[in-house]
Amino acid sequence: MIRAKFGIELVVARNYALALVLITPLVLVLTGAAAGEFGSVAIAGERVVDTIVGSALAVAVSFVPLRAYRRPA
Repeated sequence: MIRAKFGIELVVARNYALALVLITPLVLVLTGAAAGEFGSVAIAGERVVDTIVGSALAVAVSFVPLRAYRRPA
């Protein structure tokens, strides 16, 4: 766990996406320990589903035209 924390602090300023890759396993371990289900696949599965849904929403919103923010030329 200390290695993950060190890795996060090392890369978060330069590459936030890579830091998130390091944060995810740490969060899964801490969440599982807090729930008393250390090593549970169910919590990891929920996290994967949440990530997929959030990613899909972000991609969908990125295609919405921003006409309200464009000024006439």
